[in-house]
Amino acid sequence: LLLASPVLFADRDLISEAVRGDGLLLMHASEELKDDAEVVLAAVKQNWRALEFGSATVRTDKKVVFEAFRSDLSALTFAEDALLRNCDAMIDFVRHNWHALHYIAAELLESPVFV
Repeated sequence: LLLASPVLFADRDLISEAVRGDGLLLMHASEELKDDAEVVLAAVKQNWRALEFGSATVRTDKKVVFEAFRSDLSALTFAEDALLRNCDAMIDFVRHNWHALHYIAAELLESPVFV
């Protein structure tokens, strides 16, 4: 796959199948596919570290980030600040693993919900 034509890196079906076998292959996908939540979700289900290669938009998608987070708390290091400032999303993360408190935006920590 690494020696393939750039056209193949934009083929949704091919990349979707490839990342199911090795999520880190997402790093070679086209920018359009890195912005496709379904493709990135398939990648992070295989390897949570693939979240790093998703677009900023996808890294604000709670469903995608939560899937990676379920595998490893460190996935929150790749989440966008907008998600880390989202009170409802962070409540769900903390309910799943209280260590997520370490990643919450400072302004949320001052909220009565987290005090």
